[in-house]
Amino acid sequence: MGYHGISPLVSALYREMQIEAKVCTQRQAFEAAVAFARAEGLVPSPESSYAVKVVADEALACKEKNERKNILFVMNGNSNLDVATFKEFFEGAVEDQQFAEEQVQAALERLPNVGTS
Repeated sequence: MGYHGISPLVSALYREMQIEAKVCTQRQAFEAAVAFARAEGLVPSPESSYAVKVVADEALACKEKNERKNILFVMNGNSNLDVATFKEFFEGAVEDQQFAEEQVQAALERLPNVGTS
């Protein structure tokens, strides 16, 4: 899933190191969503699937370190309207999009330099 916008508030929190960004592939997110649905009986929206994946990874890391931590995430919507997306996933039609580091760097270099205040 490509989402090409970030809210100013989220950007400010990231810039001030109040939050951190995590990356996962579309298939990893959907696999986590399916596991979550089987365990909790709720199917997260495709967008929330990414949060589910990161939360699951964080919980497993805490378990490995024998660390107790509260982990909070927001799961919006339910997937009644997104059944087709998960159907495509189960049929193997969902592909991960990955870009070469050179492409990413070239795109970043073309961005205008804007001040942050």
